[in-house]
Amino acid sequence: MKQILPILIIFMSCTSNHRQTEKIDQSPEVVNRPLENVVIFYDHTTSVDLQKDLYTVHFMDSSKVDYKLNFNAAEKNIIMQSFEDLKLNRLRDSIFFEDQCVIVPKMYTTIRFVYKNDYTSITLDENCKLPAGKHEGEARKIQKFLGLFDSIITTKSQLKNAVRSDFRYM
Repeated sequence: MKQILPILIIFMSCTSNHRQTEKIDQSPEVVNRPLENVVIFYDHTTSVDLQKDLYTVHFMDSSKVDYKLNFNAAEKNIIMQSFEDLKLNRLRDSIFFEDQCVIVPKMYTTIRFVYKNDYTSITLDENCKLPAGKHEGEARKIQKFLGLFDSIITTKSQLKNAVRSDFRYM
């Protein structure tokens, strides 16, 4: 029994929260890497590309409809400043935040921060509460950034009459 207990403890610590793979890098080269683009994917239905200035509606037959967003310099500056203020440049690799709730279907928002030679991909479960514990602070920063980005997108008159995606969730 004494031999099994350490193995059981190691196994339990390795399996808990396996879906949250957040990595934060404090090294100067990561902190100072310039952001080139932000792309947000709202599940399979829509996406926004800041650099291309496009809002894209995706359809089940793989077709899509693009809308030019016409971001002005002030809007782009607000997005970039928010990115820096929240210190999101310290996040790297892939980050996946999913709660343990059983709401179906699962719908995810993915934010991709693109740098010169790499990118950081952050995925949030749209239906659930953010994870508590050691990753809560980073998840809240990402949610705040996404809220700011969404508030800018929703002001765009081009999207008032935009077509809706035909993706259905069962």
